[in-house]
Amino acid sequence: MMTGPGTNSYLIGTDRLALIDPGPADAIHIDTVLQLLNGRPLDWIFVTHTHSDHSPGTALLRERTGAEVIGLAPPSEANGHQDRSFAPTRLYEDGETIDCGDFAVQLVHTPGHVSNHLCFLLLSEQMLFTGDHILEGTTPVILPPDGSMGAYLNSLRRLQSLTLHSLAPGHGRVMSDPQAVIEKLIRHRLHREQKTIRVLTRMSGESGAVSLEQLVVGVYDDVVPHLLPWAQKTLLAHLIKLKDEGRATQQENNWSA
Repeated sequence: MMTGPGTNSYLIGTDRLALIDPGPADAIHIDTVLQLLNGRPLDWIFVTHTHSDHSPGTALLRERTGAEVIGLAPPSEANGHQDRSFAPTRLYEDGETIDCGDFAVQLVHTPGHVSNHLCFLLLSEQMLFTGDHILEGTTPVILPPDGSMGAYLNSLRRLQSLTLHSLAPGHGRVMSDPQAVIEKLIRHRLHREQKTIRVLTRMSGESGAVSLEQLVVGVYDDVVPHLLPWAQKTLLAHLIKLKDEGRATQQENNWSA
C-alpha cells in the first residue's frame, strides 16, 4: 500500500555489485535478486531509509551474501513505520564517498520525509538514487514528528547545488532533467504552504481555531477522500513549520493563523 507501482531495487556494477534498497523481507524478491547476481558477489547494500518497503530485506541479503550495509540507523523517536531490524555496518557521514572499485557512490543526507533519509549519488553517471525524497509523478508524504517540512525543503535546495544527470526514485521511473523536477517540487510545496495559510486564516477567522481534520478538507480539496489521512500527515508538517516561523499557533489539536 502507498508504494504506487512498487518499490524499486537497483543493482549497480559489473563484476562486484551493489544493491540500492532491497525492499521488504520477501523471500521471492530476495531469491530474484540472488539469481540476478549470477554468481557475482554482492558486496554493498545501500539503504535510503528504514521504512518497511525499503529496508527489511537487508538482513536476509546480508545473511546470504555478507555484504557491507550502508545507511543510517532508524531514529529512536519516530513513528511505528520504522524498520527496527536495520543495522548499518558502521556509522556513515553525510558527504562520505564509498569506493566500490569500478564505481563510487556519495552519501547525501536528505532529511525531510524522515530524519534518516539518504540519497546516493553514482558519481560516474551523475545519477541520484532518491528513495522517497523525490518520486516520479507525485510528492512524498512528510511524517512528523520525525519528518520535517522545513528540512525537506532545505534538502531539496541542497540538491540544486549538485551536478545531476538523472534521478532514480524509490517508486516510479528514472527521470531526466533533474533540476527541473526539483524546482517543480519546491514550487509545489510552497504553493501548498500558501494555500494552507489562506485556508487557515479564513477558517480560523470564521470559527476560531480549527482542527486538523477540518483543515485538511479545505487545504487538500484536490485530493481524493481516501488519501486525506495521508495528506493530513503532510499538512501537520506544514503547520509545524508555520508555527516554528511564528505564522500559526496551536492549541492542542486546533490551529489558527
